Amino acid sequence: MYITQKMSIEDLYVSGHWEGIIQSWVMYQANMVNDKDKFAQEFKLLNDKIKKPVQYTDFVGKITFFLTQYGKDDYIDAIAKTVLESGKVTEYLGSMQVYLKSIIGMKAADLVVTEHKGKVEDHNHSTKTIKTNKLNSKYSLLVFYQSGCGPCEETLRGLEGNYSDLQAKGFRIISLSADTDEAVFQNTVKTFPWQDSYCNLDGMNGVNFRNYAVIGTPTLYVLDAKGMVLTKLATITALLDWIKKKDLKN
Repeated sequence: MYITQKMSIEDLYVSGHWEGIIQSWVMYQANMVNDKDKFAQEFKLLNDKIKKPVQYTDFVGKITFFLTQYGKDDYIDAIAKTVLESGKVTEYLGSMQVYLKSIIGMKAADLVVTEHKGKVEDHNHSTKTIKTNKLNSKYSLLVFYQSGCGPCEETLRGLEGNYSDLQAKGFRIISLSADTDEAVFQNTVKTFPWQDSYCNLDGMNGVNFRNYAVIGTPTLYVLDAKGMVLTKLATITALLDWIKKKDLKN
């Protein structure tokens, strides 16, 4: 009760005992309380207390690591929805990628995009966050691709050919590139009829690719107006079939 209700997160974070206290709390929950639902309830209290994304991400990362060590994968499943919907995780690294395995039906991670100023090699850039629950569209289609990838080129051409119909059905297309060369990226996007095209020039190791557990391109995610993930697809054909099956109207 002290940890979840009275303890100052700020004081603990700078105390030098941050990791030790988190490990002790997880061990107590896993071995003494041994109640998954109770753990999820108490985690929710801490979830609401921790406001700073950096602290929250580190906190969840350590909890996930220790739960994995104690063989409590079901405890991770119990808090996955809370973690994903918090909007406070900066990056899903290492063991935290486990939260993305069931991303369908969950809140989509916000997008982090880099805006370069001047030459890329000057490293003069800034980042901004695009909230997936504030995209102002009935549906959003996130397209993860890489220039020169055959299946990606096929998917992109298919999206261009079906763009008017997709737009009429309420889709907003946001393409995210794994390119590492600015010139290659710009050459590819110049034919896109949609406006939202981003590339952090970090390749498949880019933050958005990691946050969406993208291990191959093309990968497509469909989000609803609230930023919830409706489905994950790999081809334009699969997308059109999904739309037909859902009987989405113009």
